[in-house]
Amino acid sequence: MSIAKEADADPAAAIFSVSRSDPGPLARLEDVKRDEGAPGEVFRLLTDPDEPMTLRQIAKAWGLPRGRFVEWFTTEHAGLYDAALKVRTDDLAHEALAIADEQCEVVKENGETYDPDVGRDKLRVDTRLKLAAKWDRKRYGEEADAVRVQAVTIQIANLRGETKVEVAPPVAALPKEGI
Repeated sequence: MSIAKEADADPAAAIFSVSRSDPGPLARLEDVKRDEGAPGEVFRLLTDPDEPMTLRQIAKAWGLPRGRFVEWFTTEHAGLYDAALKVRTDDLAHEALAIADEQCEVVKENGETYDPDVGRDKLRVDTRLKLAAKWDRKRYGEEADAVRVQAVTIQIANLRGETKVEVAPPVAALPKEGI
């Protein structure tokens, strides 16, 4: 039975039939690699709007070796994985906006109001936006904020005709105006 068909029955636990003659996690991984519907099902689970899963969670749910499954999917289906991350990135950006727009005011006994979770909300927003910037640099990443330059000095020893290369320590990051 293919993963896609089993996923229709129970999407969160689309595990190959495990019986007394269980072939083991490596053999199941080989079955997943041969299953034409597996990449699409992995994409669907990665981008599920209600409860997205990570590759490690999918591997665990399917009873596969996590490291090898993640390596296989991110190398053999890199384009699909990048597309899934971009979908997830949009979700993170919208979550950050919703958190920033929330109003969680508390009224004191004297009638004043304050928001006790401003720091926590800021952390939640910043974390989501940083992940979005990592996963989709084109849309959410910062422009070249600073450039790290490593100076290389080449000196020619005239006496012997030899070339000597010295690498200087990195120069501090340049401000945006200097780029």
